[in-house]
Amino acid sequence: MEIKPFEEVNISPTKVASLSLLYGKYLKTENKQLAILEEDENGAMSLRWLCTFFEVTKVFRQVDTNEYAYEFEVSGLLKTVSTRISKSTITRRNFSELSRIGMNMDERHITEIMEYVFLSEVNAKLITESSFVGWKQNHFFGRNTDNWNYTGSLLLRKSKTYDYEKLAELLKEAYALQFSLVVGASTCLQGYLGQKIPLSTPIIHFWGNTSQGKTTALQFAVSVWGKPVPENGMMSTWNATENFLMNNRLANNFALPVALDESSICKFDLTSAIYNISQGINRQRLNKDVTPVNTRQWLTQILSTGEMGLLEQTLNNNGLKARAFEFQIPVTLNAEHSNRVKTFVHSNFGHIGEALIELLEDSDFEDVLEVFTENRKQILDEIKHKTPITDRIADYYSLWMTTAQILQEYLEVPVQPDEIKKILLNHHKELFKTFDT
Repeated sequence: MEIKPFEEVNISPTKVASLSLLYGKYLKTENKQLAILEEDENGAMSLRWLCTFFEVTKVFRQVDTNEYAYEFEVSGLLKTVSTRISKSTITRRNFSELSRIGMNMDERHITEIMEYVFLSEVNAKLITESSFVGWKQNHFFGRNTDNWNYTGSLLLRKSKTYDYEKLAELLKEAYALQFSLVVGASTCLQGYLGQKIPLSTPIIHFWGNTSQGKTTALQFAVSVWGKPVPENGMMSTWNATENFLMNNRLANNFALPVALDESSICKFDLTSAIYNISQGINRQRLNKDVTPVNTRQWLTQILSTGEMGLLEQTLNNNGLKARAFEFQIPVTLNAEHSNRVKTFVHSNFGHIGEALIELLEDSDFEDVLEVFTENRKQILDEIKHKTPITDRIADYYSLWMTTAQILQEYLEVPVQPDEIKKILLNHHKELFKTFDT
């Protein structure tokens, strides 16, 4: 039903003073309409109807694209309706599209209506949106707050409760399972330290015959941050393009692990992919107008599984060995243990990651860096037979050792750093055999 314009001429100064005007001249009427107070050349005051009353309640700034959007609340006859509209579409031609949610307007007065929109923007709540997850100035971004929305594909989620006693039972003497948990948590420390020291993105590959708990290792690592299901983006397979992996899983990720199951189904060149992933930046491309496309970066770790070594599917040169860490070890104790772990992580997830974030935010960066540096020196001292890449991979040995210590000493997660160190030293021992010294 069309609402016809109304006028109320010769409003007395007393009545004008009693009106609760918005931005000096706009008014919400008793019947939920937006009107404007005007004065003619003779000084007489009148109200002119503009449209159904609405407000701009939120302004969204999308960091990735530097675009803005409004959230409107329109006062309908029966209820208030909210909608979101890109600021770029707020034009004389497109504004009338708000009629689809119940707004009526006099399109002859679109100039005043649009002025009201831009005035009300000042009082609206500003919310920043970004697909970035990780650390900036020792503060973690990626959890939704009152003024920050995460828009990426990697979803932080936390179960209602977390059974630490059951966790201790599952981890007892299962040192490779402990290691997968440590790796899953270490991506947060990696992003934290990566604010100041140079680190890259490695692949940690669990391989061997079936029924050794390889997929369970991925699920356990991801459960540090969220439910280990494909919907959260962290849990996936190698059945994707390299471009999708870099732009939809890795880009803007400076904190969360990405798990890729079954390397045998990978359809792209792993040699170049491992180098590209390690560099932490996507490929340089041009727009249609020959201007550069903005590059996107990351710093994290990929956990991988397969029935054969990952490097067997590459040219297997020494540079790859510093970027892909391979472990041929049973992760779970037996099939029954594996099933119990899988059941556990589907109802216990997200708590360890949140606790780690809060701990690091309250820590002094230099203190954390000192522990990392000391662990690096210590493990290098224990490696008797060095390879040409030992110094490079010591960064990651130290990262995992430091994470294990933090989990055990500060978060009471029952992992054993000494057993993690044994796994790493054995990894280096096997790695040494592949070099012609």
